[in-house]
Amino acid sequence: MILGGIITAAFTFWSDNGKLDAEAIQRYCDFQVNAGVDGLFIIGSTGEFATMDVATRKSAAVFYHKSLAGRLPLVVHTGALLPEDSFELTKHACSLGVDGVAAVPPFYYPYDHDALFEFFSTLAGHSGKTPVYLYNFPAAAKNDLPPSLIKSLMASCPNIVGVKDTSQDYTRYVDYLYHLGNKATVLMGSDAMLLAAMVMGGSGCITATAACFPELMVAIKTEYMANNIERARELQIMAARLRLLFGTQPGLPVRKMGLTLRGFDCHYVNAPMRQMTKAEVENFSEAIKSLENEFSFPLTNAISN
Repeated sequence: MILGGIITAAFTFWSDNGKLDAEAIQRYCDFQVNAGVDGLFIIGSTGEFATMDVATRKSAAVFYHKSLAGRLPLVVHTGALLPEDSFELTKHACSLGVDGVAAVPPFYYPYDHDALFEFFSTLAGHSGKTPVYLYNFPAAAKNDLPPSLIKSLMASCPNIVGVKDTSQDYTRYVDYLYHLGNKATVLMGSDAMLLAAMVMGGSGCITATAACFPELMVAIKTEYMANNIERARELQIMAARLRLLFGTQPGLPVRKMGLTLRGFDCHYVNAPMRQMTKAEVENFSEAIKSLENEFSFPLTNAISN
C-alpha cells in the first residue's frame, strides 16, 4: 500500500465525562469516507496524543480500526515521550492490521544521529512488515530528522518507507524529495503548502484542516489534477488563511469547533486544554463565514449522520 493524496489528521473524540466516544468515531469515519479523502492519520498532534496514556491510545486505535473497517488506509501515530511506550504502541497498532504506523522521535531532550537511528531502527523492528513513516516535527519534538538520517534508516530498515514533514520549511520538503528518491513516500505536513508539494511531485498531505473541512483539501487536489491551477491556487490561499485562524487561542479546540458549526457537536477536548468561550465561538463563526463568502467555497455545510 502506497500512502498518498489527502490524508486527514483525525480528531480523537471524548464524551462529557472525559471518556473516548466510540459512537462519534464511527460517525466521523463515515463523514471522512463520504468527503472523499484518501486516508486517515490518527492519534497524532491533531488527535491529542500527548494528553493520552498508553491504554487510551490503544483503545482509540481499536475504535478507529473497527469503525473505518478497511474503507480507507489507516495510519496510527505511535510516537511517545518514552521509547518503550512507543514500541508498545507500535506493536499493538501493527497487531490490528493497520496500513502503517508513524512516529515522532522521543521529545523534550535533543538526541544525536546515532541515538535517533537506534530508536527508529528498534521501532521498525517492532512493526514487522507494516510500513513505518517518520514524523518530522522539530518545533514540537525538539529533534530534527535530516534527509541523511532518513536515507540511512530506509537503507537499513526496508519497512521504513517515508516521512511526514511538518517542519514548515519548504526547502526541507524539497530536500527530502531529492535525497530520498522516487521510492520514498514524502508527505507534506503543512496545509499551506499542499499545492506546492503536489507541483514538486510529492506524495500528498497529512492535513489537520481536513479534520473539520476535508472538502476544501480534496478540492485543492481535484482542481490541480484537472489543471484548474488558478482555482487550486485560490483554494490553497483559503487553506492558508484557515491555518492562521486555527492558530488562534485556545488552539486545538478551535479546530474541533469547525465540526460543531457543521452540526457534529463533539467539541470536548482533553485536559489541560480548555473549551472555547462564547465570545471565541462567535468570533470564529464570523471569521469562517467571511472566508466562505470571500472564496465562494462552503465550509459549514451540515454533516449527514
